Amino acid sequence: MVSKESLLVCAAWLVCIFAIISAAAGQDANDPGAVELARHETAVSSAHIEAVRAGQEHGVAVVFTGSHDLHYYANPETATAPGFELKVAAASDDFDFGEPVFPQWEMFTDPVGSRVEVYAGDFAVFIPITA
Repeated sequence: MVSKESLLVCAAWLVCIFAIISAAAGQDANDPGAVELARHETAVSSAHIEAVRAGQEHGVAVVFTGSHDLHYYANPETATAPGFELKVAAASDDFDFGEPVFPQWEMFTDPVGSRVEVYAGDFAVFIPITA
């Protein structure tokens, strides 16, 4: 069982790491704790990390905020190139993490008429702390 203090220490470290990354990367003006991942014309996509609990599981959520015009490929078979699908992972010297839990993808029709599975808009990926 993970103690509350250990979870808070992990969350604090993740926030520190994310703050350092934010300083090195673009920040979303609407969410100062977020890192801007992509921008095209008026469409923006950003992400931030939150300590969360899903049922009885403690974990970390990578919360993506953006428009439906900018999307992340959900399926490696329909992504435009190998390795272009969204991947999320966590690492720590103090905790073990389980496999990320992705939300349900949605269908997107690209400019050439191909239908692909994507994550778009606002969504979160849950990464459970297992030990």
